[in-house]
Amino acid sequence: MEMRKTYICSLGFDATSIVRLIGEKGLTANDTIILVTTTHTHPRAETAIKSLKDFAEKLNPKSTIDVIRIPETSLEESLPVLVQRIRQEKSRGSNIIVDISGGPKNIAVALYLAAALAPADEVHLTSEVTGERVHLPLIPIHLLLTPRQLKVLSMLPATLTELSQKLQVSKPAVSRLMARMKEKGLVTMNKNRYEPTPWGRILLYTQHHPEAAKEDRPPIN
Repeated sequence: MEMRKTYICSLGFDATSIVRLIGEKGLTANDTIILVTTTHTHPRAETAIKSLKDFAEKLNPKSTIDVIRIPETSLEESLPVLVQRIRQEKSRGSNIIVDISGGPKNIAVALYLAAALAPADEVHLTSEVTGERVHLPLIPIHLLLTPRQLKVLSMLPATLTELSQKLQVSKPAVSRLMARMKEKGLVTMNKNRYEPTPWGRILLYTQHHPEAAKEDRPPIN
């Protein structure tokens, strides 16, 4: 039995690359197409969505097509949504095929990062010049964090003393740990308190680690 597929594609005004990808790889009754677009609606984008729905209906009427609308300007809002959906589809046994050829660049970048964080199985990008499809490697973003660093992120904001007490390690050891996290762009200092950077918050909210889950998590502002 063929493994079910989930296509997750960024979409702008032109659906050509998505149609070509799905046409080549096929669309079965168990497959799903997820179109990722901006929250700001545009008539041409809505036309592209309709054309893809019509295409899927003709190719296989039993397939599923969904639309996810995310803000262009907030990775902190969009990434958790995309990562959660990719993981949801993976839990259903899907082969996750991501295409970032269409749509605004912010949407495409968000989808690529989500594909790396989840992670997806394949990521494709079609050249605007040659029309050639490129298979992109996935950066192993999950390797950027150790379990302890992820746990520390879940404790922030906090002072050096507070972290030392919570982790039950010396202040010099905590200071060295925080210095490494600062080098990675995960934390910043504000009035003697360590705080997660936007990138640190994104990694915290999109990575599953049992130790980090035990701590109270700071809200995303």
